[in-house]
This record gives sequence, structure tokens and C-alpha cells, in this order.
Amino acid sequence: MGAQVGAALRARVMAAPSLPAGSAVHAVESLQAAAPAPSAPGRIVVVIPAHNEAAVLPFTLPPLLAQLQRGDELWVIDDGSVDGTARVARAAGARVARRARSAGSKGQALRWWAANAGAHVDATWGVLVLDADSRPAVECVAQLRAALQAGIVAGQALVQPVDYAGGVLRELGACSELMEQLLDDARRTARGWPVRLRGTGMLLRGDIFAAAVQRLCTRIEDVELTLFVAAAGHGITALHAAQVLDPKPASSRDAARQRARWLRGQVSVLRMHWRVVLAVAARGPGGWSLLGSVLAKPRSVLVAGKLLAALLLAAMAVDAYSLATAVPAVLLSMWILPDAIYLARGLRLPQTRGLALRLVFAPLYALWWLPIAVLAARREGRWRSPRRAATDTTTAPQRW
Repeated sequence: MGAQVGAALRARVMAAPSLPAGSAVHAVESLQAAAPAPSAPGRIVVVIPAHNEAAVLPFTLPPLLAQLQRGDELWVIDDGSVDGTARVARAAGARVARRARSAGSKGQALRWWAANAGAHVDATWGVLVLDADSRPAVECVAQLRAALQAGIVAGQALVQPVDYAGGVLRELGACSELMEQLLDDARRTARGWPVRLRGTGMLLRGDIFAAAVQRLCTRIEDVELTLFVAAAGHGITALHAAQVLDPKPASSRDAARQRARWLRGQVSVLRMHWRVVLAVAARGPGGWSLLGSVLAKPRSVLVAGKLLAALLLAAMAVDAYSLATAVPAVLLSMWILPDAIYLARGLRLPQTRGLALRLVFAPLYALWWLPIAVLAARREGRWRSPRRAATDTTTAPQRW
């Protein structure tokens, strides 16, 4: 019965009237209509959007090129850079697609590349999207190629945070990212549920990538791609045998700006793609879990809120000796218990050892999100609205 209700809701969402031909729901329909690949993709095209990344590409490209096979391609999208990014990329052996003026976001750069230099990519290709400063570990590309040949149509490599030592907030953020992948994504995989894409280390079969990328219109392209692929019924598999080393922001200020962009993006996604969100929700527990992963952020603030509410209710119950407040306090404490178990399991992971003492600063990490929320509410520079970005093919100078 649950499956029938979910199917009926998805059908109603997809059949909603007055949808423009270029809408995000049309992108989902294109994904659903994508024919199975005639044979498993054997070639990989690596795509690296870059904006003023000349300083990091010499560390990223040579080790990556060493992992590619004959017939593979490595593309750097120079999105309006002014620091010689294109020259450095060509010197390292990459192909370059250059825009004279920035598209304004990573998602827009990917969409532009797919419509131009990447127009040849089809179901016989696998598309690997990396950040300019990401460094694939040894055998990463080989592991992802094997996944494609095994029939995986969308997958996410393990994103291993690096260069985060020396700052409590950065260390707690890295710990949270690792725990989500090694615990939450592992649980989803065990249940056959999709996992989220994470911006770097994203692997998609070529035809699915081409259909999904055409409607990117916010600044969190990883969330959009996750929702489009999941709403179309394709699985997203955790491919933790392949690892991508991902440097964290150099300062707490840079990290705050990054998280402010995430918060803005969440609002834009809910506003622009609410039908797609409903379609994912209609897929049942797997869809609900995925939506929690991409939209129920920040988790630390949610857990801190539950803990504070439980403490307040407990204090009221002790003060008033009231059963009316004692029962909710007990129930709320039971609600927090899974979070405590989750945290205990996370701190036992080999990758998070040594971070237990940092938990003293966990309340500070939750409070850190307050100025981030203020930053997210500010307009910075000339930003195009998501709706205009979805239809506008012109370029404009913008900061990533």
C-alpha cells in the first residue's frame, strides 16, 4: 500500500499542470526517460570547474592524469579566471574550456560545459566531477571505473577531509563530515537507500549527468544533482573504496562563508525545486532519509536544540514537581539517546580518534552557526535570482 501511495504521489507531482518545458521537473522526466546504457561505460571524463585556481591545479592535475587511461578525458572549466588558470591547466596536460566572464557558480559552469565542450558525453561515458583543490587517492579513478562497469549509474566517492588541523571549529566540522559518511551513508547503503552527492568525487553516467545538469540554478549544485537523480528513481551508491582528499577552508571565516552559501542554497532549492523534493519524499523512507541528509542542516544546531529543550523541561519538572513537564522531558531525553549513541560510535572510528577532547567546544560549534545564518541572509554583490539563472544563458561577473 505504501509503495502504491508513493507511486501515485510521484505521478501527480510529475503530471502537475502549467509546468514550463525547461522546468526542473522536465529535467527529472528526462532522467526517467534515459535509456539503459547499451554497455557499461568504459571511458571517464573528469570535469573540474575552476575560478582563479592556478595556485592549486599543479598539485591536483599531474597525479590525476597518471590515473587516466587511453580514451579518458580531463577537462578544466576556466570560469572567468584572471590568474592564469587556463595556462596552468594546459601546461599540466588538461583540456580547457574557458569562459571570458564567470558564470557565477560551479553549477552554472558545469551546465555551460555540458552544453558546449561536453556535448559529446553520452551513456558510454562516466563523468567524474572534482573540485580544483581535491586530490584523488591512488586507484580512485580505477575504483570508480570498476563501479561503472559493474552497472552503477551514480555514486559518491569517500570525501576525506585534510588540512583541517589547528582550528577547533574546522576539526569539529571535519569530524562531522566523516561521521556522516562512515555511519549515516553506510547505514543507507546497507538498506539499499541512496546517499547524497557531495560536490567533489561525484560520479554519474554520462546520459544521466547531461539530463540532470541542464537545470542547475542554485549555488549548491550537489544538492540539486542529488534530488534530480533520486527523484528520477536512480540509485546513488556510496563508493568508499575510492577516496578523494578534500582540503578544508583555510580559516574559520572562509568556512563560515562556505556554510552561509549552503544555507542560502537550501532556501533556493526549496523555493525552486519543491516539486522535485515532493517526488523524492514520495519514495518512502529512503527518500526521507536522503532529504534529511541534504536539507536538515545544520545537524549540530538541531541536536543542541533538542538537548536544550530537554534540560529546560527537566528543570521545570524538578522545580514544580509536575508530571505534565516530567513526561515530555523523559520523552525528549529518549529522543536524544540515538544522537548520543551516534556520537559515541563516531568517536570510535579510526578517522576521528583524537577528536574526543574537542567535544568540550561542541556548544561553541553550534553557536557558530548563528553568525553564519546572519551572513546567509545578507545580499553580497549582484546576485541573479535562481529563477533567472535557470533560463539566462548570458554571463555576468560574479564571485563563486
